[in-house]
Amino acid sequence: DEEIEAVIARHGLPLVTPDTITDKAQLMAQLREIRDEGCVVSQGERVEGAVGSAAPVYGEDGKVLGSLLVTIPAFRYSPGSRKKITEAVMAAADALRAGGLRKENDQ
Repeated sequence: DEEIEAVIARHGLPLVTPDTITDKAQLMAQLREIRDEGCVVSQGERVEGAVGSAAPVYGEDGKVLGSLLVTIPAFRYSPGSRKKITEAVMAAADALRAGGLRKENDQ
């Protein structure tokens, strides 16, 4: 939470598209949901007409190294496809580790 506060203090919450979250309380609520679900779906928040599904990529030490993001045009997205896309993104992110792949897959 301290890191989030520092980023907001440094950059603010600028409006990028009409769907960008610019309210700190709304952002914090969304971040809690993301932590619970392990992924996020963003609909037009950074690019109008785009839907992105992202999941964290963890290192062997359990710290987040980055993320894996898949973006599709909004007209190809449907609520029914959400589960399929997020499961695929989460599985791919889980397979990635520092150095490329999980150690047990390195043989």
